[in-house]
Amino acid sequence: MFKKPFTIKSQTLLRSSDIRKLRSRVVEQFSPYATCNTTDIASVLFGTDKSTPITAVRIVTHAGRTVTLYVVNSIPILFVDTVDSLNSNRLDEVLFPTVYALWRGVQIGCFFTPKPVLDRLFNGADLMMPGVISHSGDNHPFHVGTVMGVCGHGSLTPLVVGTALISSHDLDDAFQKESVRGKALHTCHTYGDELWAYGGSLDPPVELNLSMSDQVKKVQSLDSLSEQSLSIISNTDAIDTVQQLTLDKLDGWTLLSGDSESDLYSLVDSEFSTDLVTNTHVAKENLEQPTSENNESLVEPVQVAECIKENDRLMQTAFMTAAIQHAKKTPHLLPISGSTFYSNYVLPSREWGTTLDIKKTSFKKLSKYYKTIEKEGMIKTKEQAGEIRITFINFSHSLFEGFEVPCKLAGNGRCTNETSQLKKSESETSTVSHSSKQAGGKLSFTNLYMPPKGSSIIDLFQEVNKIHPLPKYMTAHDIRQAIDAYAVENNLVDVNDKRYIKFDILLYDAVRTKNEDAAIANDRIRRDIIQERIISKLNKFYQLKIGDVLQPVKKGVFPMIQISIEKRSKSKSLTCVLNLQHYTDKLQDIAHELRLKCSASVSVNGTPIAPEMIVQGSKAYEVCQTLHEMLGIPIPPGLVAVRSGMKPKPCENKFIKIT
Repeated sequence: MFKKPFTIKSQTLLRSSDIRKLRSRVVEQFSPYATCNTTDIASVLFGTDKSTPITAVRIVTHAGRTVTLYVVNSIPILFVDTVDSLNSNRLDEVLFPTVYALWRGVQIGCFFTPKPVLDRLFNGADLMMPGVISHSGDNHPFHVGTVMGVCGHGSLTPLVVGTALISSHDLDDAFQKESVRGKALHTCHTYGDELWAYGGSLDPPVELNLSMSDQVKKVQSLDSLSEQSLSIISNTDAIDTVQQLTLDKLDGWTLLSGDSESDLYSLVDSEFSTDLVTNTHVAKENLEQPTSENNESLVEPVQVAECIKENDRLMQTAFMTAAIQHAKKTPHLLPISGSTFYSNYVLPSREWGTTLDIKKTSFKKLSKYYKTIEKEGMIKTKEQAGEIRITFINFSHSLFEGFEVPCKLAGNGRCTNETSQLKKSESETSTVSHSSKQAGGKLSFTNLYMPPKGSSIIDLFQEVNKIHPLPKYMTAHDIRQAIDAYAVENNLVDVNDKRYIKFDILLYDAVRTKNEDAAIANDRIRRDIIQERIISKLNKFYQLKIGDVLQPVKKGVFPMIQISIEKRSKSKSLTCVLNLQHYTDKLQDIAHELRLKCSASVSVNGTPIAPEMIVQGSKAYEVCQTLHEMLGIPIPPGLVAVRSGMKPKPCENKFIKIT
């Protein structure tokens, strides 16, 4: 089922009521297989903390089948699929444990098969009846459609999960009648498939080496097994004793008790007993001295916990810094939307060189964080229109006492306390100058013009060029100087009013229009109108200048960055940014910075020629602020940060137009 990549359609956090139902369903389905040492199957799967978030991930397999995964801490634990009902023709939804769940200690019925058969199962094949050496049906009888696992012969680590295609009773009858044909298990999920890779591609845990490969080599084929050897392999008591080797919640596999060795001697004949118990002693010694690889696999959960703890610390530090730097200095800032305070003040107040994502903290959601610190007495909130608003911050709280604002913040990269400013003034100057180089320095542009080929106006410029040489690309100033020089050279300046220029044939053809107006009267025209009409007939170009570096000349009118707020639904708004490709080719870098600053989804759509950047929410101010920091583009005057869902007032400058 998961041999090929699947497509994720949706991801949803389960509510508390849904989590309770899922835990009850897990206990009901898997408790019959539990040993006396396993008191709570749900705790083995989801942890002892019942508030641990569980994500329901809806996927579509390559065959078009819809499956729901239940994920805990980025590891898929269960998946739901449909199987044929035993008593009717309808389909029933059944919980399947992943190999990660089985490795944590959840037990189900298992088939045991040689290793070469396992390799076939990993490639997507079903388990055939001749490949079954033994099964656990004597202790826990199974039926068609029962969820079963497959272990390698001599191993207790399930590597395959599927559904039984034959009952345990029918399978035993087939072995007794020596008519071992057909399929025993339909393979659904295996170690090494795409679902296993989705959980981080973790290796199976350490287990005791109970391999009987030497004895298996003596058997030429499975069909030639004698009744005596078959009864030894499938002995119920032996399976019960071996099943005492269950997964421990923290350290992997537990060891056999001291009486287990004598039980094994009594259950297995002398040919098997010596090797089996010897391997048990060797496995004990190996477990007492784990390898470095095993240590690394055991350290991974600890590293995840440390990462979450560090993100919690960064979140707390950034919030307290924002409260001191902004809310305390400007009391009129409150009340404020929790999401606006987070995106506009908390994120820029994080420590320099760090990233902050609320989803990577233990809180997962911003509302949960605000509720937590409200219980601690740090803030007071009020819910309005489904959104949390911060109404009060308690600066007399014990956490604020002795709190020191970090030296450098991500929002400006400058030192925040006076002592550090004095000590690091030189490094600050170099940092600011370096950042201005990264931003590209001061931004400016020049409009350029060129006469079109084959037009009547080109004759005028040929004559003007003889008097006043012109560059290939002319500015408006060049054109005005050239016209003035042409008028003086040909005595066209009006003696009574030097603002006017008299016509000659070339000048009249250049400025006349189809519908002559009062501007052309008494055979003269004002200089500014001549310049305006001539420029309107020229080809437009522009040249961008970043700092002291001139960019290549491009044809067309200088493109302003268009920022618009659009409503895609009744309650959702999007910020659309156009023409950004004319200023930089690093759109993905800007999108990444906006994700951190706004804590919102940012995507770059459209074609490479005309890309469109879309930011979730009304974020015109944040977009302009980011463009100013990264590219040096000035922020339009009058633009201010607005509350969530509100539209800013239209404003513009030479580079940005907000509508």
